[in-house]
Amino acid sequence: MVLALLTSVVAYLMAYSLAMREGLSLGILIALGGLAVFAAEAFALEFAWGRGYQFISIRRLSTAYIASNIAWIVVLIPAAVLGKPSLAVYSVFPFWAVRAYVIGAVFSPRNPRALSAVLSTALAPLYNLILDAQRIGPGSVLPMSLGFPLLAVAGASLALLERGRVSGLALLSAFLEAWSGSNGDLLESLMSELGDDGPARGYLVRTSRFVLAVPYVHPGPFRPVGSYNVPGRLAGELRRNMCGAVLHGAVDHNRNLASGSDTKKFTSGMALAALDGGFEGGSLSAVVTAAGRHVRLRGIWIGNSALLLIVEPVDGLEDYGDAVVERVEELGKKYGVKVILADAHNSLGPDPGEEEVAELLSLAEEVLRKGPPGSRIVRCGCASRPGVIWPDIGSAGVAAIVLEDDVGRRLAMIVADSNNAVPGFREKLGERLRSAGFSDYILCTTDTHETTGISDARRGYSALGEVEDGLMEVIEGVVQEALERLGPCGESGAKEFIVHVKFAGAGFLSTSRDITSRSIKIAKVTVLVAVAFAIAGYVVLAII
Repeated sequence: MVLALLTSVVAYLMAYSLAMREGLSLGILIALGGLAVFAAEAFALEFAWGRGYQFISIRRLSTAYIASNIAWIVVLIPAAVLGKPSLAVYSVFPFWAVRAYVIGAVFSPRNPRALSAVLSTALAPLYNLILDAQRIGPGSVLPMSLGFPLLAVAGASLALLERGRVSGLALLSAFLEAWSGSNGDLLESLMSELGDDGPARGYLVRTSRFVLAVPYVHPGPFRPVGSYNVPGRLAGELRRNMCGAVLHGAVDHNRNLASGSDTKKFTSGMALAALDGGFEGGSLSAVVTAAGRHVRLRGIWIGNSALLLIVEPVDGLEDYGDAVVERVEELGKKYGVKVILADAHNSLGPDPGEEEVAELLSLAEEVLRKGPPGSRIVRCGCASRPGVIWPDIGSAGVAAIVLEDDVGRRLAMIVADSNNAVPGFREKLGERLRSAGFSDYILCTTDTHETTGISDARRGYSALGEVEDGLMEVIEGVVQEALERLGPCGESGAKEFIVHVKFAGAGFLSTSRDITSRSIKIAKVTVLVAVAFAIAGYVVLAII
């Protein structure tokens, strides 16, 4: 926010000093206009705080202002160097329109003011030219050269973007409303309109002491839209009746739900399914490990089902995706096993490539071919603490499940409601747990997008362990609570949950990509044309 204010002051001072060269009346106009815009900005930001927008919106509004200010300063520098103050006068109106655009996004639930500001930004150079028609001269060449291409491109953009199923301006408006105002209703309505109907799956593993949920729904696309908070909502509903944890099913952004109502439908249904019958019974096996050069896989058998958990790759752990899930499930059918594939998502790194996927499939087949081990889990304990959405932990908080097998070995499974973890955090945690007497551990995060945009991090969110907030001690405390609750596991079972919902799937992604691609092409042409006209304008001015 400080940088936004500083760049605004610099830009306005430059514009004012240049406008004063054109005359006192223009200088006063810029000065009064600047004060009016500052007052409007201050009121808008105060209004935003009052509506509970908090840091997420203020940071994004500031980003928009900074970008606008820097662009304005870049425009004003050649005007100052060449001594052409008319450029300052012409440039101020489009940048006022940018302010109106962002302020309109805050105040208006459907952004009519924001959309009108887009048009006024495009029309401002021509409007200024008409007002100045009585004294058109060499000094007007440069503003004209910048204004006409902008107007032409604005018209072309409208013509192109209105041809699809959804207006490009409507999609842009919806995105800005969600991005700057923390209101995803309009974007969710478009995602539902363009999305795909289909079954949303999830799996539940239950013992007498805990329940483990593995939703095959991705927590995205971003806060506050779609299924961004699936782990938090599901954990909250499970917590009302039992201790449990929510793992990250090994799916990617293709499995984002289209709306909050679909998310509620999914999480409520899955929480109710955890209380019902229908679990295929059997004993809980000890944890088995299959390790390769790039991937490490853990397996836990629940009767005739197997929970396979991708845990500790060397180069980081990101989403594997639906295609990989389907291939592992096909391997399970080959050996007569119902496979549940989860992703520990516990170390930032690159997306998995073909080599990692091939190794994962090989390890999965090895585990499934060997079948369950002779040892089994005889005692287990569970504990959890709800979280606060700041800065690296979502509302599901931290959960811990302690498993003890029939030879006395103890494993701690920790699930943190976070979007991945910084490299090295899981190893530090492992050292502490081993010193506390545990034979093994598994650290998992939920890949929640509930924490996106609320901290000043380059990637848009803080990963687990990135902020010094005493989280390691909190995890150790929850593990200790689970250890104190250690007792007989009793019968265990697993079952699949399915509900039909709307995904923000291929339809929405295809339309978004189409609009983005065309917009980028138009932007490139705009820059080239504007630069060419500007150079021609400078040449004409120099000759005259």
